[in-house]
Amino acid sequence: MPTFIPRPLQPHTNVPENLGPAFVVYLGESSQSGFFRCYSNSVNEPGAKSIAPVLFRGRLIKSFLTVQAARSTYQECLHTGILAMLTAEQTAKTVYIVTKGFELSVYTSRKNALV
Repeated sequence: MPTFIPRPLQPHTNVPENLGPAFVVYLGESSQSGFFRCYSNSVNEPGAKSIAPVLFRGRLIKSFLTVQAARSTYQECLHTGILAMLTAEQTAKTVYIVTKGFELSVYTSRKNALV
């Protein structure tokens, strides 16, 4: 007889605390990274723009529909070493080999490897 394994509960997107957009800065100024609930700075908290302004050419930033998706993505990148890898100097011969995720492949740019 097959066993039933319940799927893990996902946070509802209609819960105010989980409503996005939320942002992950993979690579900002001075090699900073972070999870942010907003893009622009507010009175209560800094936004992603604080470490990844529009004019910063090397920035890597992504928006997410929910706070939970952004937070878990940032935590995974932090724990797997992806954020540390992104701070290494990139040369013309640098390649990124993705062995886990949706698009397993070899990439020649940081941005393409993260998208």
